[in-house]
Amino acid sequence: FGVNLAATAQSATGLPLPTELGGVNVRITDRMGTERNAPLFYVSPNQINYQIPSGTALGLARVTISSGATGVVEIREISPGLFSADSTGTGYAAAVIQRVKSNGEQSYEPIVKFDVALNRFVALPIDVSDPTEKVFLAVFGTGIRGRSSLSNVNAKVGVTDVEVVYAGEQGDFAGVDQINLRLPSDLKGTGETIVNIVVDGVPANSVNIAIR
Repeated sequence: FGVNLAATAQSATGLPLPTELGGVNVRITDRMGTERNAPLFYVSPNQINYQIPSGTALGLARVTISSGATGVVEIREISPGLFSADSTGTGYAAAVIQRVKSNGEQSYEPIVKFDVALNRFVALPIDVSDPTEKVFLAVFGTGIRGRSSLSNVNAKVGVTDVEVVYAGEQGDFAGVDQINLRLPSDLKGTGETIVNIVVDGVPANSVNIAIR
C-alpha cells in the first residue's frame, strides 16, 4: 500500500502473471544480491499485489517499484495467512465444503453468501449431522506450501482438534494455497466458531465458520 505507486488501476488477465502491468514493475533483491522481477496480480495508485518470485533467498529482501517506491520485506520458508470472504483477513473464511456421501457421490457447497440488504457476508451453516458422510472444509490462503510435512500442520475448530488431510498448492491460481480439514460429526451444534491453523509452529490468522 502507498501513494503514487501506479498511474492507473490494472489487473492481470491470465497466467503466467506478467512482470509489467500498467507500465509498472516490481523488483525483489534478496539477501544474496540476486534481483528478480515479481509477477504482478494488480497495480493501482495506492496498492500493488505481487507474488514473491520463486527462488528468492530467505532473509531480508528489498522491494523496488519502478514508480520510485522502495521497502524491505522478510522472506521465510512459510508464513501462513488465510484468506477471508471479505478480503480483510478476519471474519468468515474464504472456503468451500466438499461433501462425500456414503455411496461416493461428491458435492461442493459455499459457506457464506453476500447479503445485499446487510451489505456484508453472512454464514451458511455447515451440516455435519450425518456420520455416514465425510465433510471436508477447504480453506484458502498463502505462505503454506513450504511446510516441512503434513504432520506439522495442525488445526482446531473451536476447541476440537480436526484432521488435516492436505496442505499445499491450490493448483489453479498463482500463489494460492489450500488446507483441507475433515469436520467430524461430533461438531454438530457448534454454531459460529473459530478455525485456528498452525503450520510448522507458526500460527495463521484466525477465520470463522458456522456449523449447524
